[in-house]
Amino acid sequence: LILECCTRLGSKVPVYACIVGLVNAELPDFGKRFINIVHARLETATLDNDFTTQKLLLRLSAELANCGVLYMSGLVGVIMDFAEVASNDKAHRLKRDYAALAVMSTLPWCCERIAEEKRDELEDLHSL
Repeated sequence: LILECCTRLGSKVPVYACIVGLVNAELPDFGKRFINIVHARLETATLDNDFTTQKLLLRLSAELANCGVLYMSGLVGVIMDFAEVASNDKAHRLKRDYAALAVMSTLPWCCERIAEEKRDELEDLHSL
């Protein structure tokens, strides 16, 4: 239900991530399962070319990393995957443009934490 709300009401993503973070503090298995579901939905959205859902799920992933539910290295990995698509000349132009948009719209939600914890990866991302 929380994931469905995140993909329908993007302005409340930080609130939903905070709720997941609070539940995760008491039930760590909940956070693991939730991240697996988010990852599966992100893969499905990518295969279906559902760009809005991809963007919102990336934003949710950033907020989950801010709440400590998702490791920052996992978030950086996902962002780097999208950045690689954006820089791949063989990918369809629309996918490249949207991958770049998804990365750039996700960074404001998590850039400060990435800069603190994963500065080298952030510099690698900027070099793409």
